[in-house]
Amino acid sequence: MQAKVNIPSTLCELIDRFVLNGHSAYFVGGCVRDSILGNPVYDYDVTTSARPEVVTELFYDCKVIPTGIKHGTVTVVYKGYPVEITTFRKDGFYEDNRHPASVEFSQDLQEDTKRRDFTINALCYNHLEGLIDHHGGLEDLQSCIVKCVGDPGLRFKEDALRILRGLRFAARFGFDIDPSTATSMLQNRHLIQNVSSERILSELKGFFESEHSYRYVKEYFPILSSACCVDGYIDVCALESILKAIVPQHRMAAFFAVCGGSIEGAVKLIRRLKPDNKTLFGISSSAEAYYNDCFADAVSVGRTIRKYGLHSAEVLYAINTAAGRNICLDAQDRIKYIEDGLLPLSIKELAVNGNDIASLGITVGEDIGAVLEHLFNKVHLGVQNTKNTLLSEAKRFMDERGN
Repeated sequence: MQAKVNIPSTLCELIDRFVLNGHSAYFVGGCVRDSILGNPVYDYDVTTSARPEVVTELFYDCKVIPTGIKHGTVTVVYKGYPVEITTFRKDGFYEDNRHPASVEFSQDLQEDTKRRDFTINALCYNHLEGLIDHHGGLEDLQSCIVKCVGDPGLRFKEDALRILRGLRFAARFGFDIDPSTATSMLQNRHLIQNVSSERILSELKGFFESEHSYRYVKEYFPILSSACCVDGYIDVCALESILKAIVPQHRMAAFFAVCGGSIEGAVKLIRRLKPDNKTLFGISSSAEAYYNDCFADAVSVGRTIRKYGLHSAEVLYAINTAAGRNICLDAQDRIKYIEDGLLPLSIKELAVNGNDIASLGITVGEDIGAVLEHLFNKVHLGVQNTKNTLLSEAKRFMDERGN
């Protein structure tokens, strides 16, 4: 791998403005790492000897946002690019396993890179000096290794979120984790509980949605278990197989479904991390697919898709399959029929409605609902979705019930 870094020429002008005014400045972190790997770069970070107030003055003609002024960070929108710019600094004592109690600005780039999490994120670059690598990050990129800068134990005690970040980077790139870093991650996993639930959930999503995430579940399950407060025995080999069989964007839902032990347990687990309603819905539906035969027959297919929607069909079917549930042979065909409008997705898509059923002599709302439910099931079993056919079926059903 050659250390070729491609930064847009427009952003190189930003560095020139610093240098022309007597300051040093470098792109740092993910933008350098991803450029070397040949991956798309979406965010740009700059580290500089200039203090925040100086940065604000230098970019008087740009929008400047004081995003983290306490820690020396401002965001400059430079010719359409939002660039997060942070002054060289040395962090003080971390009092909460997450944030430094104080920061000390410096003029030393190497001192600044010592506070960074992983060597592959401590690479610096500008077009005037080229790549600057104080911690062996390029070698670790070439060797496909995630390794802490300096003492791993100190890095994780400073900021416990780095434990989950390390897993996420490994899963994203398919990298190994350096043995000393991995050991420290496992030893310090209890510190994750000092991190906000929102940040934990964000990192877990990033981890599970990474292509290689299933490969790390078995070895690093104690970390994931600590992050999610999983109780009880989990067959991690079976869990790994299930996650491997599911596309990455649905793996987190499957993880919580399995580790919850039940539908209620899965919901309880994810609620601890304060999810949004969409995430909560995904977990609950996935848990139902894991513990129930959601696609066992024609009626089950119809009810499941009606309850959870076509957008959930793929993950529910995958989880049902991976869990070894009973699935009818034509389940996927039936899902496609619903998608194409050949089978009703909801009771509203039946050729009759409540008024039609009431015209047969039923006045009780609950009974009307029961008849419509019956008709929905019968259509999925092969009865034609036409008004005359359904009214005849409704009369037969009512006669059998004694209405």
